Amino acid sequence: MSEPFIVTEASTWIARGRTPEHAEMLAQAWRDFPDLPASAPVEDRMARTRERVAAMRPVTEAIRAQTAREHEAKNFAFMTAKIASGDHRAADLAIIRGRDTYGYAWMAAVRYSEGWHAAQAGWTYRRVEDNLVAYEQGFADGGGNPADVFDAARRSLIAPVDQGSSDTVQSVPKSRPGPSSWPKPSDAHRPATWPRRLLIIAEQPASSLALLATVPDAARSSIIVLTSSRGFIALDALEPGEGEDLSAARAAALVADRHQREQLAALIAGRDIEDILVAADGDYLRVIDAHARALPLCRAMERTRNTALQQRQHLRLWLGRGVAPGENVGAGHIRWGKRAKGLSAVSASSSRARRHH
Repeated sequence: MSEPFIVTEASTWIARGRTPEHAEMLAQAWRDFPDLPASAPVEDRMARTRERVAAMRPVTEAIRAQTAREHEAKNFAFMTAKIASGDHRAADLAIIRGRDTYGYAWMAAVRYSEGWHAAQAGWTYRRVEDNLVAYEQGFADGGGNPADVFDAARRSLIAPVDQGSSDTVQSVPKSRPGPSSWPKPSDAHRPATWPRRLLIIAEQPASSLALLATVPDAARSSIIVLTSSRGFIALDALEPGEGEDLSAARAAALVADRHQREQLAALIAGRDIEDILVAADGDYLRVIDAHARALPLCRAMERTRNTALQQRQHLRLWLGRGVAPGENVGAGHIRWGKRAKGLSAVSASSSRARRHH
């Protein structure tokens, strides 16, 4: 048998999910304005009901506000978990950015994200009916400028092919393969002078960074470290003890951060690069892929692959191809010269053999 529904007792409302404070306010309204007996005139009973409803209005509004806050918190929690798992879109990151940067509530943060996405995708500005200020802020943050008549045309030309996932916010054009598809280092390429070499290396594992110390001449090349905390930085800007594993959520944030590509481009500006190695994998490589348009097209573009041990071997091989400006390559790296001559000789003999047959 169920318990009696006694509206004048706070426990009744607490049992039905109300907070103690709200439950007491509801019970008090029923105590102050109880139902009149059925024998009372209809007008009096209706007036009593209106009085009780008026007395309950503050608590019903408080309950409505609390429900809205809980719903909003659940929405943000869901979005945060989605980002942490890596299964999200760039627009999802914009929602959280709208909340964290501008303090937007859920619907305003959604409008901010819509404005940002529209600008990034090269769409025209539209005047939404609600949360217009948030939409305009997102549109501006995404690079849009409604005052410029050529704004939409300009953005549509530079917009990424796919705005769906966070990994393609700053995607590399299809005609230009990203570092993840580059081959592993080999001795097939001729050596390059240190000042014309570029190494992009992940902060983890630390053993790869330590390997650089064994080749002093490597400091003459451009060495960029991808860090979890600051993104792309020069090797000499790396603080002692700095370095932590890059989480999927942090990688997604770095992928969506358009300033990272500018930062990467600034680090190699003014240098004539002909040999690039990317020593990274996993989430680090995902970030480098996203901003690879800042990298120059070079004669040799490679990346380390497979296990950590093999990756260190690839790094050693690449470091071994470095030479000082003006150095006689044949003196210290005869294998490249012999390889070229040997292949030419073999090719010539094969051609003669085919002609005789």
